[in-house]
Amino acid sequence: MTRSPDRPTPLIFPAGGDLTVPSLTAMAARSLSIASADVHGDLIAAGDANIPAVVLADSTTGDVLAVHTWPLSPEHRGRPRCTDVALTADEVIVASPAAGGLVRIDRATGTTTVIAFDTDVRRVFTGPGVVWVVAAPRPVDPDETLRPRTVEWEEPTPEEVMAYREEVSGFVVRSPDGDWVPLADMDEPLPTAED
Repeated sequence: MTRSPDRPTPLIFPAGGDLTVPSLTAMAARSLSIASADVHGDLIAAGDANIPAVVLADSTTGDVLAVHTWPLSPEHRGRPRCTDVALTADEVIVASPAAGGLVRIDRATGTTTVIAFDTDVRRVFTGPGVVWVVAAPRPVDPDETLRPRTVEWEEPTPEEVMAYREEVSGFVVRSPDGDWVPLADMDEPLPTAED
């Protein structure tokens, strides 16, 4: 299909729900595997899960307005290409662990900047003049978390009990019947392990 150069290439929504985008090179068009999407006014940004690409489309017509890509980091091979996308008035912000951090794409020029992070970026939130980034949870070593641990209770010494009582003396709380009572009564025994 030949399209006029002044008309953007449309997104194709087949009955199965696959989203097809124009190819970045001379290859045939491929289905977009959406990892994340964001909407800003009439603009939709959808980040691909398999290749480092984000598609900008007009939400009213479905026309593809731009396809942007970014460089991947060889040190971050095997990580997700896109975990989140956020649109601002001027930029597309992509959380890309495979790029090594946060990707900022200027919508007017297509210029791409990668801001490196020492941990994988999972989510991106934007506000007026600010971008918040949430890191992915740190991988947990199963040997560390699943091994049984022994918990031993040690009764506080009388000195520790007195220090605690002195620390909280003077604090009052409201009882269920509405009276103000001291947080710790110096004459009342504290609960023990047997209690």
